[in-house]
Amino acid sequence: MLHFTLAIKRLLTWLSCLVVLALLPYTGQAQCAPTVAPSTVNISQTYAVRTRQSFTATCTGILQNVTFVISSFADDLRGSGFKVRCNLKNAAGTVLASTVETDVIYPGATWVASFTAANLTLTSGAQYSWEIENSSYPSGQGPVALMLLNRTTAVIAANDAYTGGSYTDDNTGNTDGSGTAVTNYPYSDARGWTVNIGTPGPTITAQPQSLTACPGSAASLAVTASAPVTGYQWFSNTSSSNTGGALLPGATGATYAPATAAAGTRYYYVQVYNSSGYTASNPATVTVNATPAAPTGSASQSFSSGATVANLVATGSNLQWYAASTGGTALAGTTTLATGTTYYATQTVSTCESTSRLAVTVTITAPVAPVQVLTSMGGTLFVNTGGTLVVNGHLSQTGAALLRTTGTATVRGDLTSTAPAALDLSAGALEVTGNLSNAGPTTATTGTLRLSGTTNQTVDLVGGTVGQLVVNKPTAGGTRVDLPTDLTTLTGLTLTAGSIRTAATATLILPVGATVAGEGPGQYVQGNLRVSRAVAGPGSVDFGLGLVLNSGGQNLGSVAATRTAGLQTAGVSYGQNLAGTAKGIDRVWRLAPSQAPTAPVSVTLSWVADDDNGFVATTPAQLWRADQSGGPWSPQGNAANASARSFTANVAQLGVLTVSNTSQPLPVVLVSFAAQRRGEAAYLTWATASEKNSAYFEVEVSPNGTAFRPVGRVAAHGNSTQPQAYSLTDANLTRYAAPVVYYRLRQVDQDSTASYSTVRVLAVSGAPVTFRAEAWPNPAQPGMTTQLQVNGPDAGLPVELTLTDAAGRVLTRRTVPAGSGSLALPEADSRAAGVYLLLVRQGASQQMVRLLRK
Repeated sequence: MLHFTLAIKRLLTWLSCLVVLALLPYTGQAQCAPTVAPSTVNISQTYAVRTRQSFTATCTGILQNVTFVISSFADDLRGSGFKVRCNLKNAAGTVLASTVETDVIYPGATWVASFTAANLTLTSGAQYSWEIENSSYPSGQGPVALMLLNRTTAVIAANDAYTGGSYTDDNTGNTDGSGTAVTNYPYSDARGWTVNIGTPGPTITAQPQSLTACPGSAASLAVTASAPVTGYQWFSNTSSSNTGGALLPGATGATYAPATAAAGTRYYYVQVYNSSGYTASNPATVTVNATPAAPTGSASQSFSSGATVANLVATGSNLQWYAASTGGTALAGTTTLATGTTYYATQTVSTCESTSRLAVTVTITAPVAPVQVLTSMGGTLFVNTGGTLVVNGHLSQTGAALLRTTGTATVRGDLTSTAPAALDLSAGALEVTGNLSNAGPTTATTGTLRLSGTTNQTVDLVGGTVGQLVVNKPTAGGTRVDLPTDLTTLTGLTLTAGSIRTAATATLILPVGATVAGEGPGQYVQGNLRVSRAVAGPGSVDFGLGLVLNSGGQNLGSVAATRTAGLQTAGVSYGQNLAGTAKGIDRVWRLAPSQAPTAPVSVTLSWVADDDNGFVATTPAQLWRADQSGGPWSPQGNAANASARSFTANVAQLGVLTVSNTSQPLPVVLVSFAAQRRGEAAYLTWATASEKNSAYFEVEVSPNGTAFRPVGRVAAHGNSTQPQAYSLTDANLTRYAAPVVYYRLRQVDQDSTASYSTVRVLAVSGAPVTFRAEAWPNPAQPGMTTQLQVNGPDAGLPVELTLTDAAGRVLTRRTVPAGSGSLALPEADSRAAGVYLLLVRQGASQQMVRLLRK
């Protein structure tokens, strides 16, 4: 039993206490803890109060390291200072644990005392009480008990105090040891103090990081905290929160290996303990991507002698070929195929490789007799209406040769034409089973080019034009047509059997009126497909490439929609966030209207399963927009269901559009950066959709587009989920002594990492606007992205780009819509080291830009 004597007058003027329970679970036992919450109590300056506070155990188990931290400052304490002791008692009053008395020797200053009791066994439903008492007191006076823990009532009334004499605290209420109510006091100058419950745990210096894994792969979460650290406890949760959730038995280290057996998204956090309490880490998201299915394709494939693994055909993403149905090492593409051997293909989607494999048995055919070649060295080879020409071999054209047909011409081999030889497909039909290459002119109106080879075919018409393009392969999913350069089809594209794949820098172009037919799973245009449509008045316009546009009656003029799909290239065929951990479907649509909308328009995007790129059709989806396929991206409309691989939303601006699951958000950071002239000054504006750990923005200027220097800095909002707008004025543009100046935005995070915006060009007032094309970086190192800035008097006209090698051979040719002053040059980025020449034409102006790749 605890006895109290007459209290000490003026022992304490103020006493504030912080009580913390730091719990580490005992292995094999359930977590078990009393409830602790803030309370406000009154304590007299001159007498003792109730000291024992009860709680009921909620479960049976063992508490490790139950810690109390008392923070206070003393007023009248002198001499030997002040000592306190903490006990845990059961209902019978038996002490279960006790700590060593702690000396406090800083009278008049803030002090902290802590007590730790280890391995306390609690029984569910049993009553316990905490008791704190003072055990050091001036001569001739008894111990003074100090209330620390909360009680069921918010305020301890004044009659909780005891008068002179010795009384027993039997935890029965406001009575003395005999049960008589106590109402008289020797002093009356009571003071108040507050019990604040908190968790002053360790400082976490490195938070657990979110990660993406594949089913069954190893994954690890880690936390680092400042010493001393006495323990850790990991929790799983159903949301991104560091409270609640389920305790993970045995997960008591600085690292934790989350389960990755099943696909899905899970959340984890850890509590880090020291003697003062615990600190909860930020929640970490663990995303386990689904294992993709095996690639598809023909199970039996035939090749000529000398064929290699690179010749094997399958439909899938990031294919790998193996010599066994399970395990093994991926075969090099140069490995020679052996007849009668079965090879096995996997595909990798969202960094996860399929566990099942496509089996392909190879047959190597005997060498065939030399193919006949028909060579036309000049003049016209004309197939009249109703006539038929069949070449059982190759057809070669040189000199001024011309192939013209209004009937039907069939070449059962390659058709090769060197400049100035030409093809005239104005009418009739030309069927080719091999490769088709024409370096000279190719003209057409309504004629048909039919591609029907049993193997992959390459069609290189160097920017030529055909009427109707038909792909009709004997094996629908096995072979395709490759387009290394632009090709225009005037009336339409029909995929009867087989697919088309363009190079990253080439585009299959369908003008207004041309149609697309036959696209579906495993049979569509991979790479760049551009379709133009007139959009005016009410009703929806179907572009035929997975895009339906409804302008709501607005006249948008001619809208060019370019779809890039199936290339599995970040920032080209799909969008991703800045960390590369979240990405959209493997399709983006670039919409360029001749007249921008003034009100929101409705867009419907659809795609085939081949381009899911990790998309989960059963979870909500989000439409995203950017100015370029590399981002930054901003969400459009609300999240919705896209289980049919189709998504509809309203957008205020057209641009680059794509779709992702809401669990795979794309970066939402800088959404605009513009430079405008106001008199003799430049007015720079920019906006963000959201910010994370952003420190500041710095505007940089250059008179030549190469050497930039800062002109001003604007503080960022740090962390924001709301749109933010910024501006800065750069006065006196004429001081740069240049006809145009270049601006870019440097965004710096709180950890000093920086990123740059697209460069904006501004004409200086009073200076004549001359045509100027500049590329940077130039020279460019491997991995760098080359940008081209075009400025001139014909800014409203398209830009024509022709890339040649140093010998003048045309490598690529393309046209960029009007309004594109800053352009990416992927056709240059993919080239080997060397010197290249880029001819830039806009209206009546042109300039040759020398590009150097190192």
